[in-house]
Order: sequence, then structure tokens, then C-alpha cells
Amino acid sequence: MPDKRSLRRLGTLAAKIESTTDPTKRAALASELRDIADRLVADSITQANRVGLTWRQIGTELGVPFQTLYRRYGTR
Repeated sequence: MPDKRSLRRLGTLAAKIESTTDPTKRAALASELRDIADRLVADSITQANRVGLTWRQIGTELGVPFQTLYRRYGTR
């Protein structure tokens, strides 16, 4: 289950990105958003594997080779 604070933060950051006109502030906000999204992806993938989905199943769903997923998330 994703951390609700992280999900709320994603929404907040997206709104701030949409409303700012300063390109450097937008880039900083986007970078923070990307970091949170990357953690959400990693947590979701490892959780899917923990509940019984194979790396191949997860890879098929995401359109990513299963070997790539295993190398990146399988040793956590």
C-alpha cells in the first residue's frame, strides 16, 4: 500500500509545477516529484513480487523485461 503522505505530496507538487512560471523552481519541483514517484514505483514492484507475482508477470504488466526488474529490484 503506497504511503498516503507520498501520494498527497505528488498531488501538491504537480499543482505547484502547474502554477509556477519560474523554470528553475519548476525544475526543482519536478525533480522532487520524480524522486517520490521513483520510490513509489520501487515499493510497488517489490510489493507485487512479495505477494506472489513473478518478475515476468510484473515485467509484462509494465512493458519492461523481467531481467531488468530483477536486477534493479530483486536484491532488495
